[in-house]
Amino acid sequence: MSIRTKTLLISGITIVGLILTISAYSVRIVLDNINRLEVEQVQTKTDRTGEIIDNELEYLLSKSSDWAYWDDTYNFVVNHNQEYIATNLVPETFGNLNIDSIVYLDNKGATAYAKAYDSQTGQAASASASLISATQQISKTLLTEPLTTNVTGLILLPEGPMYVAARQILHSDNTGPSRGVLLFAKNLDQKEITRIASITKTDVEAHRMDKPLDGHDAQMAQELTTGPKTFAMTVFSSTQLAGYIVRQDIYQKNILLIDVVQHRDLYLQGLQSVKMLLVGFGLAGILFLITVFIVLGRLVLAPLVKLRVDVDRVTESGDLHQRLADMRSHDELGALAGDLNKMLQSLELAQQKLVSEQEKSQAYIDIVAVIIVVISTDQKIILLNKQGCAVLEVTSSEALGKNWFDTFIPDDSREKVKEVFGRIIRGEVKELSSFENEVITRTGKRRMIAWRNTVIRNENGVIVGALSSGEDITETKMSQEKILARAHELEEINKSMVGRELRMAELKKEIEELKAKLGQT
Repeated sequence: MSIRTKTLLISGITIVGLILTISAYSVRIVLDNINRLEVEQVQTKTDRTGEIIDNELEYLLSKSSDWAYWDDTYNFVVNHNQEYIATNLVPETFGNLNIDSIVYLDNKGATAYAKAYDSQTGQAASASASLISATQQISKTLLTEPLTTNVTGLILLPEGPMYVAARQILHSDNTGPSRGVLLFAKNLDQKEITRIASITKTDVEAHRMDKPLDGHDAQMAQELTTGPKTFAMTVFSSTQLAGYIVRQDIYQKNILLIDVVQHRDLYLQGLQSVKMLLVGFGLAGILFLITVFIVLGRLVLAPLVKLRVDVDRVTESGDLHQRLADMRSHDELGALAGDLNKMLQSLELAQQKLVSEQEKSQAYIDIVAVIIVVISTDQKIILLNKQGCAVLEVTSSEALGKNWFDTFIPDDSREKVKEVFGRIIRGEVKELSSFENEVITRTGKRRMIAWRNTVIRNENGVIVGALSSGEDITETKMSQEKILARAHELEEINKSMVGRELRMAELKKEIEELKAKLGQT
């Protein structure tokens, strides 16, 4: 992989990693802030919904005070006069008071008057039996309390939840004794829910808790009724979330689960902003990467590639006289080029000295009248002097790099000589030890060589080859063999002449014996 590719890859990975890290951090901050704002908004609107309900109850309580603490009402609950009804309890009264039902009870709990008003039809009707029954229950408690005590809150009837406000019926100066209870009621129906939703600009729903709930409603009801929390929130989808509160009735019983559904406009806008932010980061990263690549290419990579080409040129030529081109820059690359040129100059001087020393060494090796050969551990010829080349009838270039044993040792003694070489390389043979073996020349002649061997070690003391000096003793061996043969021949002649002398002595003795016998005869 080229340095250009590596630079682009590393820069790209770094920038992408940086962008991803910044993006993740930024997105997390943005989304966390959005979520926090959404929670605050939903809680605010949910609280606002509760406040609207509380305000409506305060309004009912205020209006019930005006009617309950009134001498006309104080008298009506006893005499039930029709003039009071005709004057005060007309359909317009319900509309003006913004109530749906009104119930009068005397201090014995008997119904003096109970009417409901349908705002859609504009007709009045009798109040429901369930509302009258609930008012009677309220009256029993209220009449036992101080005169100005009130009961305000929600009640849950079979027909639906209602706002109620009840007071004891007193004189206009708030004195008694009490003659009964007056209750104002307003339906907490879908019309009222729609009104609340229009004020909070959300979708509001009220769920009766005396009936089974499901899904999110059941989960939120469980969370709010079993713990200390008064507010809970859940996310319906990427476009909606809801806040929940529970409302109790006048007996502190949980009766309504109210949820305020909010469209996640802020979240969607935040997502859009995040997308634009990520696109901006991406474009900035690409632009930065291109800029870095162009700048690095011109200021670093191009000079570096040029430097490499120059180094390759000098390396391939092997000519240490050559120099690298001037980088014409005062940065690290320019300094590196200068240092490399200094190194080439030093190498050139070192090479000249080395060549001079090699020439001297070669001259010393070539001037001696013995064979000098250096063999590596893999049995290859590293060095062969002139005497060696002359004996083996080869040139130096023909011998160098060849396997010594396969090339110059006869077949009948090759394995034995290899074994001795192996012992030398393993350090098992005493250095400068002597050994004699035949070599075979290029033309097939056999020459007997007397060798003296030593090992060559590297700077770590490891054996890397063997240095051998050999003397051609072929003629000497042949002379010795001729002398031994002549000696043997002379010895045989001597033995033959000694035998003849012994035979002559025996014959002479026999002649003497014969002469003696002839003389006797």
